[in-house]
Amino acid sequence: MFFRRHIDFLKAVLLHAMTSFGGPQGHFSMMLKIFVERRNDISEKQLHDFNAFCQLLPGASSTQILILIGYKKGGLPLSILTLLLWILPAATFMGIAAIILTAYPSNSKVIDSIQFLPPIAIGFIGYAAWRSYQIIRKKVFFIILTLFIIVICLTFFKQPIIFPIVIFVASLITIFFYSEQIATNEQRPITVRWKFLTIFLLTFLVSGSLSELARKNNWGLRPYFNLFENGYRFGSIIFGGGDVLIPLMYEQYVARPTSKKIKENNSNALKMDRTVFLAGAGFIRAVPGPVFSFASFAGASVLISKGSGNQWIGMLVATVAIFLPSFLLVLFFYPLWEYLHGFNFLYPLLKGIHAATVGIMFASVIYLSTDLLYIHYSSIEKTLSSIFFICITLIYLSTTKLNPAWLVIGSLILGYFSSYPLL
Repeated sequence: MFFRRHIDFLKAVLLHAMTSFGGPQGHFSMMLKIFVERRNDISEKQLHDFNAFCQLLPGASSTQILILIGYKKGGLPLSILTLLLWILPAATFMGIAAIILTAYPSNSKVIDSIQFLPPIAIGFIGYAAWRSYQIIRKKVFFIILTLFIIVICLTFFKQPIIFPIVIFVASLITIFFYSEQIATNEQRPITVRWKFLTIFLLTFLVSGSLSELARKNNWGLRPYFNLFENGYRFGSIIFGGGDVLIPLMYEQYVARPTSKKIKENNSNALKMDRTVFLAGAGFIRAVPGPVFSFASFAGASVLISKGSGNQWIGMLVATVAIFLPSFLLVLFFYPLWEYLHGFNFLYPLLKGIHAATVGIMFASVIYLSTDLLYIHYSSIEKTLSSIFFICITLIYLSTTKLNPAWLVIGSLILGYFSSYPLL
């Protein structure tokens, strides 16, 4: 009965998982179209509130937003099903990619099919940025703050730590320099779900202890204990999304195992070939769903010498480890967040966070657009193609109520049969 009642919602989540490109900002745009405009599962205000809240937590922010949508609609059971459907396509795609990457040569038709996705992903981010900007456009203070954030982000875009920093700074600036008379919200009783925090902390401690014991005693299942501990630790401490995760994983699985100390004291450390790692880091940009699913690729890749069966297990272990902290933390902290809505100081804090996220999205559009155009600067056809697909995406999202999935599917078909490759 429960499943039947929410079958349409779960179908929408699965469709979203299979068609959402562009990272957290692109995912936000798709959520706006699907769960707000088309399905009315939540209001646009609620979606922005979820986004602001999830920016304050470590882990996969777009995943946490979806968990909250499912939780609001159907409680804990639906939030679990939402999480599973959201990560399933991307984790599967990346696991398969890791398994076949060194076994078969690259298929040129696959490359052709995804050639128009980068500019379309930029268009998704641009649409989300513009829609989000409408909430603050009537306040000069927030327009100036957003412009300031754009400049800072563009200046330090290659330093992922800049994103949580600007969110924090924007929040402080707004609290100290912005004031607006608002009615005090009614404070609701708070229900703290300590079980989620307890599970989070116990898993952190137990996984770390077992990983170290497995290393020292060279257990037969050592790779799986080490893999889970690495993924759970990354998922627990990372702010800034997949752009931060990938560099940390590079240090863990590529750079660290080549150091003299590790070679001498931990020769069985999990490691990846540099070429395989970079290929996966590129491929994740063409796969729909959470960028954190790169962990699925890493989980399969580090066990490549043990056969495809063990690679599938590695993919599963790494996937569970990387997303579990996001799930536990968001469900523990959200009741606290709702309770704080009863205090006036939270209003400017939310506004500051929103201005920061708008600035980050606009900066992302500018940076990614110039980067894409720079790659194709020697070819006027490729440059015009990139601009064309960015504009078409913005027009499509702004003027139609059609599902964004059709735009993605159409681009894949067009790319497959195109005689003028963009990449």
